[in-house]
Amino acid sequence: MSFHLNMEINPIQERAFALPEALALDGQAFELGRAGDLQGAERLHLQALEMKEQSLPPSHTSTAITLNALGELYLKRPVLRSSST
Repeated sequence: MSFHLNMEINPIQERAFALPEALALDGQAFELGRAGDLQGAERLHLQALEMKEQSLPPSHTSTAITLNALGELYLKRPVLRSSST
């Protein structure tokens, strides 16, 4: 039996050390968002996203989860009204 490294699932080996930290940042960001600190949550999600983008393939589920969390944060922000309305 042999094993094949699937880059769509497995992290880039040289950078895999960053994944636990990225997941921890996402968890902290979720907590900040729940507490109403949307700017703090955004900052942590962006840090986690940067780590994931360096460690995982672009289509990885974990990266998508962080992108989705950022989208949800942006939806919670007050809508800015243009001066022409």
